[in-house]
Amino acid sequence: MTTRRVSQTHENYSKYHGRSKLHKTNINECDPVIVRDPQKVRKLIQWQLLWSRPCRTPTEVIEGKVTLEDLGKRWNEMPKGVRGELLSQVNFEEYLLGNASLPTPIKEGSIDHGDSKYCNKSNLSKSWNKFSEEEKKKIHKAYNWDFSFVYFDKERNQDATYSTFLDQYQMHEEMVTKLATHLQPAPVSCPGCELYIGKREEDLSDVLDGMCLKCFRKQTNQTADWYDMPPTTRIIKEGVRIWQYCDSKGKWHQMYGNFVDSNIEVSKK
Repeated sequence: MTTRRVSQTHENYSKYHGRSKLHKTNINECDPVIVRDPQKVRKLIQWQLLWSRPCRTPTEVIEGKVTLEDLGKRWNEMPKGVRGELLSQVNFEEYLLGNASLPTPIKEGSIDHGDSKYCNKSNLSKSWNKFSEEEKKKIHKAYNWDFSFVYFDKERNQDATYSTFLDQYQMHEEMVTKLATHLQPAPVSCPGCELYIGKREEDLSDVLDGMCLKCFRKQTNQTADWYDMPPTTRIIKEGVRIWQYCDSKGKWHQMYGNFVDSNIEVSKK
């Protein structure tokens, strides 16, 4: 399943967030290791629930756990639009390092831009194996929010660290704060029946693959009546009880068995 990057999650994104151009002088090209704050990771994951499912960033991206091999598989399944957003991010990061230039608008006032060093027709059509190892690492770093470097901040007259993860966090924080009255958790539809799924199904979306429980059971052939039977805790020998239950198809059944009945214990006392 492919997903869009977070930079396109809201139509007012560009209004409330703009990337400031970093000073390109005195750049220290070391790549510092940015340890992701677990609290910020949890907040980012929680904020993702405010967007519709196609616009959410995968949890493993926020946690920085996508491997190079996993990205290769995802790349080959990505539509060109998603590839373009990722390659644009690569080009931007290389621009910060002074290795590329920003694309120019096709015409004055246009939001469409021409090809850049990394985001161009050739790269958009490439399979993952056609990229060099260096290019793969750059794409992986951009996808996983791992890009960071030290630069000299002229305004503060000191070295500073830029991090994609921290930039994404600050962007989300600002956007959620300014749009708090307009943002509500977006309802999620089941891809099978197109009905909204419940909170429990939302929490188990990784296991259910985004489907509702009914569609998931159909897909995994778990439609037998006995799947609807609740588990028993302890069997007692106090005679046979008749118990009725309704399965997922709305059909009533009678069950015969020895089940725990707290009233029996109370009556004996």
